[in-house]
Amino acid sequence: MNKNVILKYFIIVLSVILTLTGIVLWVTMQSSNNLKENTVIKISGETNKNLKSEIKGLYPGKTVDYVISLKGETAEEYFVSLNFHNDNGGELKKYVVVAIVTDNGTIQKTLEELLDGEPLSLGQGVTEIKLSYAMPIDTGDEAQGASVVFYVELNAKNVEQ
Repeated sequence: MNKNVILKYFIIVLSVILTLTGIVLWVTMQSSNNLKENTVIKISGETNKNLKSEIKGLYPGKTVDYVISLKGETAEEYFVSLNFHNDNGGELKKYVVVAIVTDNGTIQKTLEELLDGEPLSLGQGVTEIKLSYAMPIDTGDEAQGASVVFYVELNAKNVEQ
């Protein structure tokens, strides 16, 4: 084989390896931005995290809880807000009631209201946020099999002294 053929094979193999590495990194980064039952976010400086949420399999009377823990030495000094946005138009948003529970209190609204509204201020000193998604017991069959995908954006900003 001459040098040109060897160089071509080397470039092809290198391209395949780089492509596979890029795909693995992209999948890893996407899965780390999903809202999980227990999500930990490290607060360091001004923090903004966009978490993908998928709600499915709810039925009348069922509640699903997610906990977001804010970690860091100075996490309690930050002013925290949540913004629900960019839903996929799923029908489930009409039937789900969301309770956002922190040490500072509880906010309860329908998911549809949260997706249409402004960011919610949770105040200062928040280190844990509990998101409870519930379907009221009196919901009819129209919600059967429905789902919704949306994003929860968490912002933590340093409180001005």
